[in-house]
Parts: sequence; C-alpha cells; structure tokens
Amino acid sequence: MTTNISHVADTLREMRAELFAARDNEISMASEVFSQYITDHNDKQAYRDMDKQVNKLARSWDRMIAKLDKWADEAEEIEASCENFYGD
Repeated sequence: MTTNISHVADTLREMRAELFAARDNEISMASEVFSQYITDHNDKQAYRDMDKQVNKLARSWDRMIAKLDKWADEAEEIEASCENFYGD
C-alpha cells in the first residue's frame, strides 16, 4: 500500500525557501511599524530600542531558517535509512 504524503524533507525545504524569500520583507515591514511608534524624532534611545527589536527579529528568522535546514537534512537521512520509506 502506498501513501499519498509528501516527503518530509521536501516539505521542510519548501518551507525554508518560503521563509527565506519572506525574511527581508517581514523585517522591513516590522521596522516601518516600529518607527511609527517613535513620537520624538530626537529620541536616540527609542531608535536604539527599535534597532534592537528589529535585529532580534532578524536573528529569530535566521534561527528558524537554520532549523529548517537542519531538520530537512535529518529527515532526508531518516527517509534514506530504509527502502520504501514512503511505500514507493
């Protein structure tokens, strides 16, 4: 009996590609939103805080992308560890 499911490694790689493609746009939009809350344009601390938040967001996106890479590699190993893993 064969199953009609996607290969996990392929699905993870597709998710990774989608996140990678969206990363810069999401970070840019967050930066724009954060900057709208700064009412005093001479408030250097507010801009530093905004930069910290944007950088933290960027690192989080990068960590998630790296995890998807790792998980895809691990899933590929598991899939290849035995014949007919998906009933092919």
